[in-house]
Amino acid sequence: MVDLANIDVATSIWSDTSDYQTQQHAHRDHAMILLPMAGTMTINDEVMGTRRLIEPSYFYYVEAGLSHNTRANRSRQEHIAVYVNSEWQDFLKSTHRDNFSQHKRSGIWNLSKTGVGLARILARKQYETEPDPLNHSNRLVLLLAEDCLMKVQMSEPQLLGHPDEHGTVLVREAIDRIRANLANPLSLEQIAGELEISRRQFTRLFRKRTGRSFAEFVRAERYREAARLLRDTGWSIQQIAFQVGIDNSANFATGFQREIGDTPSSYRAKSALARQQN
Repeated sequence: MVDLANIDVATSIWSDTSDYQTQQHAHRDHAMILLPMAGTMTINDEVMGTRRLIEPSYFYYVEAGLSHNTRANRSRQEHIAVYVNSEWQDFLKSTHRDNFSQHKRSGIWNLSKTGVGLARILARKQYETEPDPLNHSNRLVLLLAEDCLMKVQMSEPQLLGHPDEHGTVLVREAIDRIRANLANPLSLEQIAGELEISRRQFTRLFRKRTGRSFAEFVRAERYREAARLLRDTGWSIQQIAFQVGIDNSANFATGFQREIGDTPSSYRAKSALARQQN
């Protein structure tokens, strides 16, 4: 758990740990703004009363004292958590008296364009090794926190978790997992289990949003990636076949021609010729 005892105004915590998850808890004196930067997260809180998905370009806000827990939906994730001192929040409320609500709030909002830009800059600065004598990062955190707080107070939460949006996010998450595991493909059952939905529901959602069955989509992604590798690398055709999870070169060549409309060798030669002409 994060130690918030010494936070003066606002601070950010960066996390790219694997299998991120917290227990149900509340922050006594600090509001939290959670911003996924890579991968989706699941939110549970006592105000919303249901599980909600949050993805990049959105943020989750929860005021001090409200119970919540969060977890990443896949092992690879990156997020920023901004903790806001209640005294500074009270100052903002007095400064923007007409806009700030007096009751406790939590929910999910979409980031403004300014917020998206600030979050991306702040994320990049996490990897800087040079000192920051002018406290640029702290200023970014304050600007980001104020932008998010104004959004919270001046608009209603997004209805992420509505079945249509929920399904869209789940399918995007499934596609990310398919593309990340082409060499050792995950089964439909594995992905459905990781997303905590039934096989039947996942199959229906996937076809509805992609227009293809799970198997058809995986096959198309394998050969799409194979075509990229043929264009951009000098790997042998056998190496490329293994890289996309096909251990038989003859099967790979047959499938590639059926999906792409050309043999692997001919596709590579035509791609090289096109580069020379350009």
